[in-house]
Amino acid sequence: MTLLNEQNNPYDEVPYNSHPFAQTHPDKLATLARIFGLFPPPISECRVLELGCASGGNLIPLAFNLPNSTFIGVDLFRQQVETGQETIKAIGLENIFIEHASILDIDHSWGQFDFIICHGVFAWVESKVQDKIFAIAANNLSPL
Repeated sequence: MTLLNEQNNPYDEVPYNSHPFAQTHPDKLATLARIFGLFPPPISECRVLELGCASGGNLIPLAFNLPNSTFIGVDLFRQQVETGQETIKAIGLENIFIEHASILDIDHSWGQFDFIICHGVFAWVESKVQDKIFAIAANNLSPL
């Protein structure tokens, strides 16, 4: 499967309805990490990256409720990113950033994250993007 270019993208014409996913809350992820013998940082001061964040429907509530944590979202489709950025500005959040970029653009310069979220993306992208998602998890996930 090949992603469509931005000029001819039905995803921008009928945007994904972005909403919270309780399974991705840092508290749930930290609990799972502890069950598996890991020691995640406190969620009150964590860094979270969401790949394919759409308009931030999952990240914005997290950022609102965890004001001392940092949230970075990335999405390929400009309309979704702009909608999310408008919402963030209207609420006045300063701990969340939604970037218009491809997952393929993420490298070490983005920094390390305590939690990396990727839901509803993997099955819809071509194999080189799937490989990059695994590389991001390997290279951008903070050591616990």
